[in-house]
Amino acid sequence: MYRRILSINGINVALIEPDALDRSIFIELPDIDDSWRKEKEELLAEFEKIRPKLLHSIFDTVVKALQIKPTLKLTRLPRMADFAKWGEVISRAMGYGELIFIEAYANNRNQQNKVAVEENIIGSVFVKFYRDHETKNKLNPTIVGSPEMLYKAIIDFAEANEINVNSRQFPKAPNILVKKLKAIKSNLKDGFGITVDTERDSSNNSIITIYRNKAKPSTLHHPNGNHYEMEVQQKHLQNYTCVFRHQTPYNNEVTSVTSEPPIATQNSAGGMEATEVTSLSCGVDAAKKEIIGDET
Repeated sequence: MYRRILSINGINVALIEPDALDRSIFIELPDIDDSWRKEKEELLAEFEKIRPKLLHSIFDTVVKALQIKPTLKLTRLPRMADFAKWGEVISRAMGYGELIFIEAYANNRNQQNKVAVEENIIGSVFVKFYRDHETKNKLNPTIVGSPEMLYKAIIDFAEANEINVNSRQFPKAPNILVKKLKAIKSNLKDGFGITVDTERDSSNNSIITIYRNKAKPSTLHHPNGNHYEMEVQQKHLQNYTCVFRHQTPYNNEVTSVTSEPPIATQNSAGGMEATEVTSLSCGVDAAKKEIIGDET
């Protein structure tokens, strides 16, 4: 099976959609000094001189890669798993150390995650908003709240910091904000270490939890019974304070985007205590056949 490889160039980043970026590799080329420029005929003549050695080197690398591939075991694979595995195999066949390619590929993908967020108007504002919240709530930076409250808080933050939110691309309603955050949540997680979880309570109300990847919050079970209780108090925006309390029976576990179970601690009475969170207001043929095998 043959797959087409597309090369897209431009002065600025041509792709900004998260899913497309996740399947791409960025190559930023340096400026060429005028003294180094060559005409096409000269470049082709130089290529013809090295072509036999180049082809010999490619075939040698393919043979070595085919020998290494059956022995390669990677504990974790990124998206485009077969591409990543072949890249690591070929890297080793060329004499590089273990996981050099995987690390370089991960760094490249991380840059793409940052571009996906920074090129997204709500993404760039959201990152600034959460970093500001972290700075002012260092001991407890987790945010919990409804979409309406998150939307209000981001708008107030933007206005307080003279960030224009009147662009047509900026969401005009809380539900649109949630959709746009969902579109870049994997980029926020991988590129900036910020996890955005969206769940629903027993009354089917949407609840958003925002936290650093390494600081995953516990379940939100009320310590004194089977109730869900949330206080919302914004502390970092001037002239904006609001308290919100929602208390209803809550029987569902909170599941994060990593699909790992939330963590809760057991108290001396045998009950489960939730960690307090700061809430948010408002061979060539053979080789060719092997190389172009399945790719996830």
